[in-house]
Amino acid sequence: MAAAADPMWEIVLSLHILQTRRPAFTLDKWRREVRGRFTDQRRRGQLARLMPLAPIATYMPDFLTPSHAAGNLVEGIDAVLSTPPPRLRREMQRLGAVSRLPAWAGELAAGKSDPLHNLGKALGDYHRFALAPYWHHIQERVDTDRTARGQALLDGGPEHLLETLSPQTSWRRPVLEINYPVDRDLRLDGRGITLLPSFFCQTYPITLADVTLPPVLVYPIAQAGFPSAPTAEGLSALLGATRAAILVATRPGRSTGELAKLLNVSAGTVSYHVSALRDAELVISRRNANMVVHTTTPLGGKLLHGRHQSTTRP
Repeated sequence: MAAAADPMWEIVLSLHILQTRRPAFTLDKWRREVRGRFTDQRRRGQLARLMPLAPIATYMPDFLTPSHAAGNLVEGIDAVLSTPPPRLRREMQRLGAVSRLPAWAGELAAGKSDPLHNLGKALGDYHRFALAPYWHHIQERVDTDRTARGQALLDGGPEHLLETLSPQTSWRRPVLEINYPVDRDLRLDGRGITLLPSFFCQTYPITLADVTLPPVLVYPIAQAGFPSAPTAEGLSALLGATRAAILVATRPGRSTGELAKLLNVSAGTVSYHVSALRDAELVISRRNANMVVHTTTPLGGKLLHGRHQSTTRP
């Protein structure tokens, strides 16, 4: 289990969020703020250098997320810039087969120094403006997830950890099956695998494309997001004051005890109203170690914001 969020993976995965305009309710506030920071020509140019390398596609170059520098931004960028030319050329060619690349990508694939330098600068600046201001919150959420995974390991061993890893995974000994958009197998053949909790990973766990690299499984944590602070006033007449307040409070994901303390009501009252919200598919409840976490569903989010468009991610 990785000890912290990996800056390189979070850079790449957050670029996916930034490139789509489809709703991602708990990340919409972050997306608006970051887009606002990349309005001048120089910063737009940096995004234009990064986005083609991390498209929303069936393939993403592995050299952008080096495993031997996991958890360290400076070492990660250095590892990216030190990618052996044959590997750089191979992965860029594979990317070009699934996504349209700009003209400078050919010089990057050739390992020329200027494009590599520009890439390193763009990665560092993007992290400074898009991730660093939020990194404490990101790591807090990852730490919460790691605590839950550690408890699962203590309660039931590695198999219980894998059984409870993600709603998109199922453990069928000795295989971990994932609801993945591409049909593929990753055989460990005696190697270990790093489980990497990610704040910006969405929907389903992902892994490296090259099966010969050290195995890693990046999975979405349960309570990722930067929740805005809508009020319950507009919903009170429809749902009742307590139920509306609970719907608002469950946006970032909270346990029964946390909701009771926040709203100054009993745990029994919370359970009663959460049950009604769950029956209406406005809230989902998932067991996380020794507690149950309640989170607003996309339908509940649309009710809070008055939105009617689809919330399906690419």
